[in-house]
Amino acid sequence: EMYIQGLSSSPPEDVRKAIEMLAVYYRTCLSGGRDMVTLHEELDSVSAYLSIQKMRMGRRLQTTIWTDPMLDDVLIPRLTLQPIVENSIEHGITHEQPEVSIRITSAVEGEQALIYVADDGPGFRPDMLKQLREGSYAPSNGGYGIRNVQMRLRLSFGAQYGLDFENLEGKGARTIIRIPLRESWSDEQREEQT
Repeated sequence: EMYIQGLSSSPPEDVRKAIEMLAVYYRTCLSGGRDMVTLHEELDSVSAYLSIQKMRMGRRLQTTIWTDPMLDDVLIPRLTLQPIVENSIEHGITHEQPEVSIRITSAVEGEQALIYVADDGPGFRPDMLKQLREGSYAPSNGGYGIRNVQMRLRLSFGAQYGLDFENLEGKGARTIIRIPLRESWSDEQREEQT
């Protein structure tokens, strides 16, 4: 709400674009009540979220999204990427580093799709990285987005799937989302969902 109020003095084109991105974001978040969406739909949602954040933050936020188009129909629980990207923004920007670059990429490893969310921020503190990997991380601000995503991925696909976390050599953090390839919708299933 404060962001929209802040736009009241912006050029009408900026206000229109922000409202359009909010509409895209909410439409893709709701996804017709489905718990699972295609990776393509999830990327549309996070792209809209990042567009809104870029309007708010300007040049302090840079993003790159490149995923293999062959993974577009792989199923993923809705709202998987947004909490991870939000954490990259929140923890990637510090007093020492007033801007962050976020990259979303993908790869195939055997029968698994891997989606990477990497940033060039300060990386995970060692204690935080250990807790994230153990599933015991409880942020002081009450945020449970990452734990919620981990739980939903494991309930949806099994214990061998979910999130992993690592610090990048030099600088930055990366969250890896591991999901099965075999969960793609057939054409008939896709028609039933629309």
